[in-house]
Amino acid sequence: MNLLSQIRTLFAPVLADIAPDPAKVPDYLLMVKPANNSDHGDYQANFAMPLGKLLGQKPPDVAKAILAELPPNDVVEPPTVAGPGFINLKLKSSFLADAVRTVAADPKLGHEPAAKPRTFVIDYSGPNVAKPLHVGHLRSTIIGDALARILRSLGHTVIGDNHLGDWGTQFGILLYGYKHHRDDAAFAADPVRELARLYVHVRGLFRKAGDEEEDGPTDDPVKVACQQETAKLHAGDAENVELWKRFMPACLDMLTPIYDRLGVRIEHALGESFYNPMLPGVVDDMLAKGIADTSHGAVVIPNAKGVIPRTDEDQKKEDPPAIIRTRDDLSRFVEARKQKRSRVAGMLSIEGLQALDGKLENVDTLFAAGFRMMGLTHFFDNEVGSSAHGVSHGGLTPLGRQVIARMETLGIIVDLAHAAPQTVDETLALSTRPVVVSHTGVAATCPGPRNLTDDQLRAIAANGGLVGIGYFEGAVCGLGASFVARAIMHAVR
Repeated sequence: MNLLSQIRTLFAPVLADIAPDPAKVPDYLLMVKPANNSDHGDYQANFAMPLGKLLGQKPPDVAKAILAELPPNDVVEPPTVAGPGFINLKLKSSFLADAVRTVAADPKLGHEPAAKPRTFVIDYSGPNVAKPLHVGHLRSTIIGDALARILRSLGHTVIGDNHLGDWGTQFGILLYGYKHHRDDAAFAADPVRELARLYVHVRGLFRKAGDEEEDGPTDDPVKVACQQETAKLHAGDAENVELWKRFMPACLDMLTPIYDRLGVRIEHALGESFYNPMLPGVVDDMLAKGIADTSHGAVVIPNAKGVIPRTDEDQKKEDPPAIIRTRDDLSRFVEARKQKRSRVAGMLSIEGLQALDGKLENVDTLFAAGFRMMGLTHFFDNEVGSSAHGVSHGGLTPLGRQVIARMETLGIIVDLAHAAPQTVDETLALSTRPVVVSHTGVAATCPGPRNLTDDQLRAIAANGGLVGIGYFEGAVCGLGASFVARAIMHAVR
């Protein structure tokens, strides 16, 4: 049951009769949207203004003419015309009561099954199995499982893919810890607990411990030793491979009870090690097709301009190329090849004009490639241009307005991260769908002012949008747990 669709359907035949160009009727129907001010009603229709201009009539007169032809219905009270031609719509209490009773009696709460069921592959959770599951992986797990449940409830086939981190530096840490710091009795009694202890212990030996295995000085002797153990594992060293095989069951045993308790069902759990034999073929394929090239001993993909900086001078002037990290998304790549008629579901997001190349039609290209969210900053803010993250006072460019309209039609989510207040206001005025503010928008050097106020963020949330907690004071520049906790406390207040 979609209330907005029902209301738009009421106006469709009338608009088809009055519109000079019937092909524009779908665009006019998109101008029926939730009311900005609930005091004026539940929904509002704004199409009288553009129609008035085309018909050479006053918008309020056009609005009244449309309402005169509106067929009787059980959905809305008699509409009213306000201001320059706004049509205010209020749902009938009897309609709402009937709708609530219908939804309450429906096991699917009014959700209609998809007209054309599809197969979706969702890659989620993906923890490093060498260490206990932390809140970051729980977040991905819950979001992925929620998407899977929603798609299944709509009648789609969902293939869950848990791309486990079982072949990287984290196992070098375990191998080093096992060889130098293990407690044999503890490992025999409870290998899960002992491996978790070893991981934490060795990470604590790094001269500068951080959140990721790559953190810390490059000449840290413990870190270097862990990297060497990882390299030996990848090279097929018999001792390290045998230890890795001993560790894996215990590592997986740490995950199973948590998934079971959460009721998470993921069909496939294939780690990085599963795809390791395939990596050379993928890289060779990219090289053969000219997608990738070699530079300074690495295989890279050219930057957005199609350039691979090769000299020190070029590296100062040009954006760096993308170094191919073939482990990260290979599971999605392989599964997509297996499921040739399947769509890969994911919150693929992009930010910046580079991907559009200044062409409106490239929005459709990105949509076809699977992108479902686009950030506005760096190219719609006039004063930001293509610069780094920062605060600006510019608004939407003409291209920006066209892109938002096309995103609305395709259903691509607008991400307002780092957008200027003027851009936010103009975008909300144009948008009929909820928007997202995915992450913080501050001056280039922290600490700095946020570009949006709490009032703006609450207005976005009130319209069904999502706001990342990093936007709230106290989490802007912090990466630790205390900053996140403080942000959550601020948000819920």
